[in-house]
Amino acid sequence: MGCLFRRHGYDVDIYERYHDIRNQPHAAGRSINLVLTRRGLRFAEMLGVKEQLLSYTVPVYGRTMHDLNGTTTYTPYGREGECNFSVDRSKLNEFWIDEAEKAGASIHFDRALSLEHTSLEARFHPHDRRLCFIDSAGGKHSVDLSPEYSRWSLVTSIPNHPPDTAVIGCDGAGSRLRYALSNAGVLTFTEELIGHDYKELTFPALPTSDGQWGNFVMHNESLHIWPRGDFFLMGLANLDGSFTGTIYASNGQSDENKTAEVTFPSITKDEATARAFLSKYFPDAQLGPNAAAELISNPQSRLGSVRCNTHTAVVSGVPYLLVGDAAHAIVPFFGQGCNCGFEDCVVLDEHLQDKSRPLAVAFRAYSAQRLADTNAIADMALDNFVEMMSRVADPKFLVRKAVETAIMRELPQKYRSRYTLVMYSYNPYSKCLKAGQYAACLLEDLVAHCGISSVDEVDTKLDFKFVTDLLERKFAEMLGVKEQLLSYTVPVYGRTMHDLNGTTTYTPYGREGECNFCVDRSKLNEFWNDTVEKAGASIHFDRALSLEHTNLEDRRLCFIDSAGGEHSVDLSPDTAVIGCDGAGSRLRYALSNAGAVSFTEELIGHEYKEVPFVALSTSAEHPEGSAMHNGSIHIWPRGAFFLMALANLDGSFTGTIYARNGLNDEDRAADVTFPSITKDEAAARAFLSKYFPDAQLGPNAAAELISNPQSKLGSVRCNTHTAVVSGVPYLLVGDAAHAIVPFFGQGCNCGFEDCVVLDEHLQDKSRPLAAAFRGYSAQRLADTNAIADMALDNFVEMMSRVADPKFLVRKAVETAIMRELPQKYRSRYTLVMYSYNPYSKCLKAGQYAACLLEDLVAHCGISSVDEVDTKLDFKFVTDLLERKFAEMLGVKEELLSYTVPVYGRTMHDLNGTTTYTPYGREGECNFCVDRSKLNEFWNNTVEKAGASIHFDRALSLEHTNLEDRRLCFIDSAGGEHLVDLSPDTAVIGCDGAGSRLRYALSNVGVVSFSEELIGHEYKEVPFVALSTSAKRPEGSAMHNGSIHIWPRGDFFLMALANLDGSFTGTIYARNGLSNEDRTADVTFPSITKDEAAARAFLSKYFPDAQLGPNAAAELISNPQSRLGSVRCNTHTAVVSGVPYLLVGDAAHAIVPFFGQGCNCGFEDCVVLDEHLQDKSRPLAVAFRAYSAQRLADTNAIADMALDNFVEMMSRVADPKFLVRKAVETAIMRELPQKYRSRYTLVMYSHNPLQQMPQSRTVCRRPS
Repeated sequence: MGCLFRRHGYDVDIYERYHDIRNQPHAAGRSINLVLTRRGLRFAEMLGVKEQLLSYTVPVYGRTMHDLNGTTTYTPYGREGECNFSVDRSKLNEFWIDEAEKAGASIHFDRALSLEHTSLEARFHPHDRRLCFIDSAGGKHSVDLSPEYSRWSLVTSIPNHPPDTAVIGCDGAGSRLRYALSNAGVLTFTEELIGHDYKELTFPALPTSDGQWGNFVMHNESLHIWPRGDFFLMGLANLDGSFTGTIYASNGQSDENKTAEVTFPSITKDEATARAFLSKYFPDAQLGPNAAAELISNPQSRLGSVRCNTHTAVVSGVPYLLVGDAAHAIVPFFGQGCNCGFEDCVVLDEHLQDKSRPLAVAFRAYSAQRLADTNAIADMALDNFVEMMSRVADPKFLVRKAVETAIMRELPQKYRSRYTLVMYSYNPYSKCLKAGQYAACLLEDLVAHCGISSVDEVDTKLDFKFVTDLLERKFAEMLGVKEQLLSYTVPVYGRTMHDLNGTTTYTPYGREGECNFCVDRSKLNEFWNDTVEKAGASIHFDRALSLEHTNLEDRRLCFIDSAGGEHSVDLSPDTAVIGCDGAGSRLRYALSNAGAVSFTEELIGHEYKEVPFVALSTSAEHPEGSAMHNGSIHIWPRGAFFLMALANLDGSFTGTIYARNGLNDEDRAADVTFPSITKDEAAARAFLSKYFPDAQLGPNAAAELISNPQSKLGSVRCNTHTAVVSGVPYLLVGDAAHAIVPFFGQGCNCGFEDCVVLDEHLQDKSRPLAAAFRGYSAQRLADTNAIADMALDNFVEMMSRVADPKFLVRKAVETAIMRELPQKYRSRYTLVMYSYNPYSKCLKAGQYAACLLEDLVAHCGISSVDEVDTKLDFKFVTDLLERKFAEMLGVKEELLSYTVPVYGRTMHDLNGTTTYTPYGREGECNFCVDRSKLNEFWNNTVEKAGASIHFDRALSLEHTNLEDRRLCFIDSAGGEHLVDLSPDTAVIGCDGAGSRLRYALSNVGVVSFSEELIGHEYKEVPFVALSTSAKRPEGSAMHNGSIHIWPRGDFFLMALANLDGSFTGTIYARNGLSNEDRTADVTFPSITKDEAAARAFLSKYFPDAQLGPNAAAELISNPQSRLGSVRCNTHTAVVSGVPYLLVGDAAHAIVPFFGQGCNCGFEDCVVLDEHLQDKSRPLAVAFRAYSAQRLADTNAIADMALDNFVEMMSRVADPKFLVRKAVETAIMRELPQKYRSRYTLVMYSHNPLQQMPQSRTVCRRPS
């Protein structure tokens, strides 16, 4: 933690309870070896000390179980190469003490916090805020926490910043600071001790051939476990060849423990007893000769968990934070104790990035993020305790483990065990816990389904087709009832369109094997009623909520039965009410009447009626007894009305006719309305026979069309799905919150997904239900609105588009793309139906796909379905799929016409030797474009889109007043142009790195920012353009498909091609302004003092660069420009009701060494477009959500651009760097699906920038 705060520029004092262990003899008997995992090593990697840390460790690749007969069973932890690292606790402590001192922290040893003499509260005077430490001699050492004291414990201020003092408690499971905060009433916690304690034993190393000690007595790359039911022995290797053994057994203190066969009191009463115990239960454990004596004499230590209601508090103005075991001690059975603490550092580091935020605010945000995760790992560690004690000796457990290992081996992209998610990923612990609960049910189902009874049967009996099916569904699996539910369904693989001539066209829904499941509504309701009762819920039937007699303010619900009887329910504040009462939800109306929820009901002009299809007797022709293919939805589209049919289990089909209801003027003029086709049986029969001649409807179809009820269709949208009235939290789910029209088959699916999402928000048991409901509602609103929009769009599609030849062509094209490029493209329909992508993302993907398909059909000249296979150009498809913003606007091809493709970089050394490195995979490239051409292109595009551009208008900071809602612009003649703003206006600042709008927002105190200039600047120099010839047809002096770099250590020349065959060259060198710069050999002042100096510089350092004849003169005369980064604490603010947003360089200017300046700005547009989809959301809200999403990404690319600056200056001339690049290129060529470099991830993917690797890492197994 000291290293972390020093990294952020804080002064740090560390008060350590113990003496400096580096100067103390190792105290044996108190230490369980610690395990480092990928999660915990991330912090060391951030600090650049991972390799040094790993040199103290032994890799551990799996666990070996030893039974009483000495038989061993080895199980690898994860995928091949994945491992943990065993480390001696004292070595780890010494390492981090060294690192903290190197980082500049002051460490005060032999200082134990005294609860008696510490006072956190300033009751009478600021100096009453005092920490008091006691040394081993009894001396007191006070630390004053009053504001005027700027240096104390643990973290103080950043130099030149206002004092910002904080206390961080890293003082372990028995944290005295935690007790002090509890005594001050600002924090509560629980300590849950388990009935088992532990003692340490030694496995000595074997002698080597030269008589030294250092050979391992067992396989050193495995955790060894001797499980014996209620107790066990565990061994982990040390670097010196020994193993640290630990015995876990009952402590004999509780009544239950006293009756256990093995307790520490019973096995340590004398040495003979201890020896008999060890030889009886661990006969093959090669313990030392003094093991029995050690078992008696070594200290016995307690085990337990600590959970806090918060990890932070502010007392008398001082912010406190608890981290590591002080905040969340856990039992050591998942090897995550220290890893969780190191991850605290990583998460806290993210919250410390914004230097404008007070530490108290950063600590609160950190605590809110970590609580659920630290509680989750505490639960998992306790569960692993049970596993290590007894389950690892259970044959059924070993079978499940063997099945899980096989699944991870065969389906590595689809499945990870809970253990590997915790150990080898950065997934939050809370998500790992949830995944583990799901996996446990899944493995149980698999073993039962496949009839696997022993480990030997796994390879022969495990059904991977069934495994894949299990992994690709969700809610019913969580409850373990999926197979039972599917037994009521009929699978549906595609849709069949019937035209008036009886011709049918079948289109599959998705990839091979993907299908939906048709189920009778009444069967589904019966199934869930049964399941709910089995789960233990009480169902009160025949109870309708009475709006007249319900009073939410008085906390009373009133239900009416069918006989008119009233049934009142009085609510208490610890009760929650969930409304699942459908589209006409009375609870929704009650919440609306109380002013807590507002909603809209949007009815469409169509309604529906059911009509029956016949069921045939089974035969060879129709073995399933269905009148039509039952694996398809059947649609008879007839423009403004249509018939749809879905199969039932008995071979019949349920048909539904959708037609206008004839209520409005437009409907009455329609040829077909329900009033017109149901006026009598003759009219109904004529209608059915005319429009659906091939539909095998039942003999009473006309009569049923008249008599069956006619039902309305529409959408319900709420402003929120939750509210609190008189202390009682209410939640609306399913159709009660978001009814949709039934044209995407997502009505019930959306409701079931509500359960899945809500389940995630209910994981944190410490969070009040009201808070969980608010988190759920915030997450679901955009998605439920999105599926409502898509369902309405599908309604139009099913009514009329499915009969449109152009639509059928686009569908055929889409099907072909999914078949040929399954990893690159999914239709909107398949994303909704066969993925867990949020509906809002599916909507956005569908909008993009519609434009893409339109472009494809036009580009390839496809006019009929028959032409798809011959005319579809998959090379063009791939190109389209791998770019983004210009496609959204349909101007990509026009934009690319101004560019030159660049496929790699060519390095030129002083001897003129060149080394070419491709950027990415074959065909991947960047595009070089002239800045002025790019600006002209976008000006034209903006005007075509209908925007008004006012040129020659510079924002005047002097005359602009944001509080008065007035902007003032000055033209080049000095004229003023005022713009008065209204609250429904928004202002977007795209005015570059020197943004005046950013300064204006900063002046009114709503945005803070930093401008970090580097010591290098740049000047342009021209290259020659050759006449075209057969040798150089494009007229370029060099290969124009490459960026050219002349790296010269502290300065360099870079060149990019133009369309006319010339190159634009740019020299980057020190500006000579700082003391360090003035002593540099090459600075702009030294190379531009006269033309002779400029010419000598160019010829000396860039002899092979084909610069223009006036290069020296231009080097002197061309403007010299600064380079730097801009970082804001937010990209948006509201002033006097007007929302402002900064984008592009105005919000996040970066140095130009990753080629991402304009790309990052264009990506701003893409991300902002997503946040503008919900038209009901005020712009200020959309801007805030956009800013929250973009801040981390824009800071990340700023960091990477600075790192690339160092690379382009010096690393590209380093032979070791070139070797690593060659290795990376080879890996990408041979393993393209497994590895991408940071550069290619940034350039050729849409991954968020914050997820990119932030520094070079070298992974090797320690020897």
